[in-house]
Amino acid sequence: MEHAYTSVSSSSPTAWKLDSGPSSHMTCDIGQFDTIKSYYGSVTVGGSTFLQVEGTGTVLLNCLLIDGSVQPVILKDVLYVPTLCHNLFS
Repeated sequence: MEHAYTSVSSSSPTAWKLDSGPSSHMTCDIGQFDTIKSYYGSVTVGGSTFLQVEGTGTVLLNCLLIDGSVQPVILKDVLYVPTLCHNLFS
């Protein structure tokens, strides 16, 4: 594995959690987006909870690598879900 992704603090609103369950990257923080456009729909989380999607766009993450360097990564088609508790990297 060439890249290791990490967050500075799991309680930070800008931290991203790696989760293999979601079908899309999702964030609750509109400030994370480099570009965003309106999109309305819903996603299911936890198997039975529906959350409203209010946008989709691109997010630039600065990922810390094993050697201590930082590599920018562009996430595309990230869903903006304002009521989500965490930013999810799928």
